[in-house]
Amino acid sequence: MTLSRVFVLGALLAGLVGCGAGGASMTDPAWQTDLDRDHPLVGRIWHGPSRRFVAPEEMLADLAGRDFVLLGEKHDHPDHHQLQALVVLELAVRGRRPAVGFEMLEPSQQAPLDAFLAQHPTDAAQLGPAVSWQDSSWPDWELYRPIAQAALDAGLPLFAANLPGADAKAISRNGLAALDAESRKRFALDMPFDATTAAEMEQEVLDSHCGMLPKHAAPPMAMAQRARDAAMADALLAHASPGGAVLITGNGHARKDRGVPWWLRQRAPGKSIASVAFVEVRAGLDPQQGEPGAVADYVWYTPRLDDTDPCAEFRDQLEKMRGR
Repeated sequence: MTLSRVFVLGALLAGLVGCGAGGASMTDPAWQTDLDRDHPLVGRIWHGPSRRFVAPEEMLADLAGRDFVLLGEKHDHPDHHQLQALVVLELAVRGRRPAVGFEMLEPSQQAPLDAFLAQHPTDAAQLGPAVSWQDSSWPDWELYRPIAQAALDAGLPLFAANLPGADAKAISRNGLAALDAESRKRFALDMPFDATTAAEMEQEVLDSHCGMLPKHAAPPMAMAQRARDAAMADALLAHASPGGAVLITGNGHARKDRGVPWWLRQRAPGKSIASVAFVEVRAGLDPQQGEPGAVADYVWYTPRLDDTDPCAEFRDQLEKMRGR
């Protein structure tokens, strides 16, 4: 990694974030989103375990000492991806050399990923097309390119972390029986999961589908979520370098109470884990208290991307499908 790139991105990090509990939360208009940019929590970092705000330096020093770091996101939020890229860079600047995994990539994309990087080790711009990113349902590769570029500039390996989409779809329809016995054993999916957590996950499935999903469909779909978490934990353990591993994933998968960190704790209890959730500010948040019920170690607040009602969009999609 060139010193010039370290200085440029390091300066961007300093501009994007504010001070800790006592200082301004945003001193530079570098955010790419606009809504609620002037909210007092924008740019601040809440540390859930100690229930206080911390400076970026304190958080980064903590992350640099962890074996596994999970960086959550709202998938289509450009500021979340920019901050994830800066965290990856900062870990490298601090001497860590973790492997960087992406929820958005499946095992079948690992071979084309490796083949492309063998020929173009620093070309993040063309990495997306090389793994047929455009054929997936994920947001445009340009949103994720800064993360990959930060990793490649630091010489960090990249890996596919998710469960194959076909397996996730089969589980969401037929439960764990749709997954072969070897995979169930490797992912440790026979581990007990308490009934309360299972019920909460099923309710979240129903809520995320705006109440338009039949209740009987929720258990297998929640099980698919659990299987993805277990598979990503397995990928982190398999691909971790001596410097550990970082996972780029949705905030739900980064939850330390039941997401990927839960599976890592079961399978590698001696390893240290930290999760960071990048979260849009919202009405009702207390600027002095942050996220009292945080399910991540750190919550880093950003402006909001838009005012779109996802349920309205979902209803429109259903109507279009019914009209075909």
